[in-house]
Amino acid sequence: MQKYPTYKPSNIDWIGEIPSNWSVSKLRFVTNEVQTGTTPPTDNEEYFESGDFNWFTPADFSSESVKLNDSKRKITELAVKDGKVKVFPKSSVLMVGIGATLGKIGIVNYPCSSNQQINAIVFNEKIKPYFGALFLFTNSVNIVSLANFATLPILNQSQTKDIPIVIPSLSEQQAIVTYLDEKTTLIDELIAKKERKIELLKEQRAALINQAVTKGLDENVSMKDSGLVDIGLIPSHWQMKKIKYVGILKSGDSITSEEIDYESSYPVYGGNGFRGFCDKYNYEGHYVLIGRQGALCGNINYAKGKFWASEHAVVITMIKEDETIWLGELLRKMNLNQYSQSAAQPGLAVDKIKNLSIPVPPLSEQQAIVAYLDEQTALIDKNIELESQKISTLKEYRQSLISNVVTGKICVA
Repeated sequence: MQKYPTYKPSNIDWIGEIPSNWSVSKLRFVTNEVQTGTTPPTDNEEYFESGDFNWFTPADFSSESVKLNDSKRKITELAVKDGKVKVFPKSSVLMVGIGATLGKIGIVNYPCSSNQQINAIVFNEKIKPYFGALFLFTNSVNIVSLANFATLPILNQSQTKDIPIVIPSLSEQQAIVTYLDEKTTLIDELIAKKERKIELLKEQRAALINQAVTKGLDENVSMKDSGLVDIGLIPSHWQMKKIKYVGILKSGDSITSEEIDYESSYPVYGGNGFRGFCDKYNYEGHYVLIGRQGALCGNINYAKGKFWASEHAVVITMIKEDETIWLGELLRKMNLNQYSQSAAQPGLAVDKIKNLSIPVPPLSEQQAIVAYLDEQTALIDKNIELESQKISTLKEYRQSLISNVVTGKICVA
């Protein structure tokens, strides 16, 4: 890779200098059309049920890749045949034109449609679609700055057509897209390998915890059947007790959303964990919290110090000196969500949970288990963090590479 021989000002601040043989134009002069998508009548199930024609919405766009493959929601060929949607041709570049995801870019390699939040850009012979998509993708932040901001940020068709774009020769555009396709594919493969490594580390972490809280640390100890499908064999000297004899289960207290902010002193925990802060607390100490309502009911969180537990969390107050972390991880292993009761909203019945039986090791073993898990999970978490940092670095490099190549800062032709 090298720089182009000579450069000139582009007269666009966020583009900067460009190679002297490149030019800058507005999209309106390098496109055949810019169309806005439509939504078929939602009261007609025949337009949506069992559809297989891609109909994109902002939820389908990614900040990681410019390629759009399949939409989450489909429409039927009948909606197309009845003219209820606009059909965009192959190689259209789709841009979200309104809302929080404004400026998101994607390219399709087949005819498709979209809802009215998306503009479809069809380039003419001066711009190769993939090059145009990459240029817009890497400059999405700058594109957003061109929008009107009222109730929602918006880029209409006219404003979209006024977006500037650089124009290398067609041969250079082809060299650029070939180079970037090859390089970004290699980077994405590296990212995928590291993401898989993180998954394996998380699986190792979960297996380590499950083994410790259900089997203990002594591999040579004699075992007995716990009578619980989710637990299986446990050390012979461990006792089986109902949860209510280990801890007192009680729902937290109600709190309004207006009372929660990010400036007060005490953290607030609900059914799904941390929610914010408030100026009061109803618990002090170290506790296991169980999510009580919603699709994630039964999930496990911890709270320490002074905090507020809302009515959507079940707080466990230890009766004796049993270890909080030991109990929390054991309950996580038991998957309490399986005991949720279906109603208007899934929820856990506290009376049912507190009468579940659990294996209880002696306090000294609980303490040894917690100390072991603290040490071992810290090592795994450090490895996860290192791999996450490498992924972030690769993503930053990927974005920088695309930006430098499509704006002519690096020559690949």
